[in-house]
Amino acid sequence: MAGDRVVVVFDAGLTSSQTPQDKWPISNYHIVSLDAKTGTKKNELNLTGRWGGMPYIYITKTGQIDVQSKPPRLLNPDLSPATASNDAASPDPKPNSKQATCPNCDPPQYALTNNKVLQMRPKQFRVLDDRENVVSNGNLVEWGAYAGVSADGRRFAIQSSYIEGDPDFVVYEYFTIYDAGSGKPVATIHIKDLPERQSWSAFSPDGRYFIAGSPNKLTMYLLP
Repeated sequence: MAGDRVVVVFDAGLTSSQTPQDKWPISNYHIVSLDAKTGTKKNELNLTGRWGGMPYIYITKTGQIDVQSKPPRLLNPDLSPATASNDAASPDPKPNSKQATCPNCDPPQYALTNNKVLQMRPKQFRVLDDRENVVSNGNLVEWGAYAGVSADGRRFAIQSSYIEGDPDFVVYEYFTIYDAGSGKPVATIHIKDLPERQSWSAFSPDGRYFIAGSPNKLTMYLLP
């Protein structure tokens, strides 16, 4: 979320109009800016790039969108080009070298802010500072995938689901919102329009709102 907009990025499929780069196919990537109150699409930016390299997007301290594409782009919430300032030069949060996000580590860890990380184990989690002191810990309602953090690092989400069948399909999916300071769960969001793999998700910068859903339907929830 950026101001009164919800900005999303997704892979719109392979393109046949360009020659593959280094034997890799080329994908179309779309960045869409939606009105946060109505969900109406206001602006759209289309990019191309190597398949599997969908750009990450971050919100900066000044409310702009840092697009990690080639070349990198800094955009306003309406997707118009933005001019970088000292405050907007780096997104927040963005991990430093000691606090890098590492989903394949044991245990997996994810940056919450520049000086805090989340470490996950099968039944529990810990929030650590940059000196590896425990800030908080708690029990996971259910194991799942890391699903985002508010810009202030106050709240984070874990997506839990069950998949079965051949071909497989999602039987249920829900998000648990945790307070990073206390380690306690504060809300559960159940998804009714089930995805093929995992629903999109994002927080407002202050952690007050949570957005989840698919390209067909995004829903914004007011958190307690």
